[in-house]
Amino acid sequence: MPSKIVQTSASSSTDPSAQLASVAALNGATMEIFTQACQAYAVGMATLSSEVMSFANGRVNQDVELGQALCRCGKWSDAMDLQQDWMHQATQEYLGEASRLIDLASKVAKDNWEPIYERANHTLTNLDT
Repeated sequence: MPSKIVQTSASSSTDPSAQLASVAALNGATMEIFTQACQAYAVGMATLSSEVMSFANGRVNQDVELGQALCRCGKWSDAMDLQQDWMHQATQEYLGEASRLIDLASKVAKDNWEPIYERANHTLTNLDT
């Protein structure tokens, strides 16, 4: 596909400097698009990493609190009740976190590919003009 764009541009001028300028403009635009995509990816991955670390920190704190509460239990039934409550809460939190991570990963993918898609769509639209 790019060769057709270059050929179209090259065929409109026999001046080598004009042809070179056309190719350089195409390459510059392509590099700008890939730079935008890489930046979106880096920002998205940092957001995902921050989310995972925040969740893990919260879970560790809750696990420590459970251990302390278990040490204060005077009866086995109280300890079992604490563990059941902890398990229910942990399950709900893990499900919620999985949903958040899926949403974030989808946003990262969309933000990463959007500049490339837009440039490809623009190029294909203007291919025959």
